[in-house]
Amino acid sequence: MNEILQVVDLNKAYHGKPILKDFSITLKNAHISTLLGHNGAGKTTAIRTILGLEEKINGEILFKGKNIKEDYNYYKSKLGFIPDDDELFDDLTAMEYLNFLGKVRKIPKKDFDNITNHLMDILDLYSFRNNLLKTYSHGMRRKVQIISGIIHNPEILIIDEPTNGLDPDMIITFKELIKTLRDLGTAILLSTHNLEFAENISDSITIIKKGEIKISGLKQHMLKELQVKNLEEAYIKVNLDSQKLQSIRNVFNYA
Repeated sequence: MNEILQVVDLNKAYHGKPILKDFSITLKNAHISTLLGHNGAGKTTAIRTILGLEEKINGEILFKGKNIKEDYNYYKSKLGFIPDDDELFDDLTAMEYLNFLGKVRKIPKKDFDNITNHLMDILDLYSFRNNLLKTYSHGMRRKVQIISGIIHNPEILIIDEPTNGLDPDMIITFKELIKTLRDLGTAILLSTHNLEFAENISDSITIIKKGEIKISGLKQHMLKELQVKNLEEAYIKVNLDSQKLQSIRNVFNYA
């Protein structure tokens, strides 16, 4: 399995407060890595850094063995990103927006038409393709972002909260789409709060707490190491305060 991206010893502080501490992770071709942690754990900063958007950070990111700063435009062209928000150009139709992205990414028209029409069909957007994006629901906008993140067939795909805004049918569809990309060789990094989704789709897991990696490795090896049955039990064991859990259980036993 080829290592396509190495993130080495990232450190960042904000007003003296550590945000990331010696954060290291490796992304591999044909592999789904998932980043888990509470709000404020450092997941967003880690993702922004991998995307090349974070400044004043110590550490190194190597794409195919070379620092991404050596040719950032080339690196960026190989990245796909599906963010958690749904910011789009509201005064464009979905097709106008995607056509704009296709031209920016210099996708051959035949390839663009084939993949865009196919993705719009499986994501139930095709009949709405010429509607203005400002008329789209949050879920529909999320689907447009999914398409925009993968139409250029990225070598690395980063997805922030993949299940947000999607109904159960579409979550299953998106999960199969992610697995298909993995099987075609894409290196995928997910950041999610959805433990069940992570359990079903991940090859490896990294749990982060207060900017530090608490445990990282192949999912099955992690479950065996922690002597737990599933990812929820692993997360509880690594990331939650046992006294707080006991307090929750005792909340109605005060009489």
